[in-house]
Amino acid sequence: MKKKLLIMLLLAALVLSVTACGNSKEEDPGAQKQAVTDLDNDMLESYLNQYNMDAENPIQSDDLTQEDGSASCKVTDLTVTFTTKDDDLQVAVQAKDLEDENLDVVVRDLIIAMDPELTYEEVKDMFSSFREDGRTSYDMGEVKCKLKKNSDGYRFIIEND
Repeated sequence: MKKKLLIMLLLAALVLSVTACGNSKEEDPGAQKQAVTDLDNDMLESYLNQYNMDAENPIQSDDLTQEDGSASCKVTDLTVTFTTKDDDLQVAVQAKDLEDENLDVVVRDLIIAMDPELTYEEVKDMFSSFREDGRTSYDMGEVKCKLKKNSDGYRFIIEND
């Protein structure tokens, strides 16, 4: 009887140690995407949480500097400014170079967060029209995009319609 009890205790200890080992999982990059909370602006908070759901470069509350109806942060090497007025949202991305490798990814994710119905291909077509055709504005239905050259490089403006 003592032998059976000892074997059962050993098996129970083995099961517990295996279970504990199974819970020590590797760091999942998606797990770092926490909800943006405690912003002064509910519309911006909602937009950023939508953005963070699929963004390659998520934005956290701590990354943002807030001022009267706007917020800004660095995403990779780009400066992103969010401005809300009434029910409108404007996102401006400042890049030194139009060929910046991070620009496509960050702007794509910002646009798709504004209108999840848009596809990566539609955003790629928009970039092509700016780079190859020299366009300065592009209408994608619910989202309007503008490109302006300035003394610091390029300012990419995304607005909901």
